[in-house]
Amino acid sequence: MHPRFILKKQFRSALCAAHSSAAAFAAIFLMLFALACKPRLFNADSNAESDIANVENVNFSREELLGKYRFDRITPTGEKIFAASLEWVKGQEREASRFAKPAQCANNVSRVLEMAGINSYSSPLLMDMVNAARRRNGLVIELPKEPKAIARLIEENFAGALPVGAFISGCLNRDCSGEAGDGHISIVGQVDSNDELHLWHNNWFRPENRPWRQHMIPLNWYQAGFPRKWMSTPWISRKRNDQGALVDIGVIIPEIDDLDPTNYFVTLTIIPEILSEMRAGRALTTDGMGSVMPFRARSSNQPSQPTPLPSPPPLVDCRNLKTISPTPTNLRVEPNGEIICKFAMGTPLERISNTGSWTQVKGMCPDGTLGEGFVLSALVVPACEQ
Repeated sequence: MHPRFILKKQFRSALCAAHSSAAAFAAIFLMLFALACKPRLFNADSNAESDIANVENVNFSREELLGKYRFDRITPTGEKIFAASLEWVKGQEREASRFAKPAQCANNVSRVLEMAGINSYSSPLLMDMVNAARRRNGLVIELPKEPKAIARLIEENFAGALPVGAFISGCLNRDCSGEAGDGHISIVGQVDSNDELHLWHNNWFRPENRPWRQHMIPLNWYQAGFPRKWMSTPWISRKRNDQGALVDIGVIIPEIDDLDPTNYFVTLTIIPEILSEMRAGRALTTDGMGSVMPFRARSSNQPSQPTPLPSPPPLVDCRNLKTISPTPTNLRVEPNGEIICKFAMGTPLERISNTGSWTQVKGMCPDGTLGEGFVLSALVVPACEQ
């Protein structure tokens, strides 16, 4: 059995074992949780009534950052996201009981974006973040599963260089349905001395069922009782031809299976803030030894900006939706309001409007009546003809 699935099985078994003993305290726990924790905003454009209001924007020396680290392609927004990724290493340690935990990958990425002054994608749900970028006309591409095909996609659409700050997210199932732990989200970061591209994420690779080794979470951190750590790990190696074009990639740590595009369904998402800077020619390339230069493609016939590939229509343009959750999707009178009915997976819906992380829809309830209300945006996808 794959090590990741061993870990998942052990975690689920522990939950099942604890269920009966915890049942008596459930009501008290939920009441205390509601009093003690502020809910995170979903894709909010405002800081009001959220812990986002307490997040300070990261301060950093641009000259030092660009001179010290090697980047294939970094824009002004990417600079802030990378600086926030570095700062959050210590920040997570201060809030370890909240963020260095399972099923917190999206919350960690959200916090880094908030520190970079970007509040429009914050969510505890991976797909909610991706869909928020899609709705704002960001670029969302599912990567192929064959290494040479991945290299060709990156070469032909991004001149071989993914931008810092892009999301790399992976799911066991194409629609990202499943249990907590069946998906993961990360941020594109620096390139190391081995020409390996790194991702920043809430790393779960740890010494269970094997000795500790490089790129696992720090051993002292693990021994202190924390099963996750915000850090960077190498993602892919790159092979280039004599002209410098990317022709092949290799997965560095296949054990981190949900970021392995040859194993899981892995999606590349570029938020519109970065995409617009790329199109305006504001990206830089650095060598990590003080050299900073404008990003340039290798030849005039090599596009320096990505050509969007076919992808599902943005939610703002597609009125035909379908539910993707294997558990029933609640139709509510209003966001977080009373439940009208429950839609099974694959139920066709008609979009009326979008409100933050909620989508107003109408569709046929199981009892045959036409229901109109709100569903979580992360639980529906466009269902328009391509």
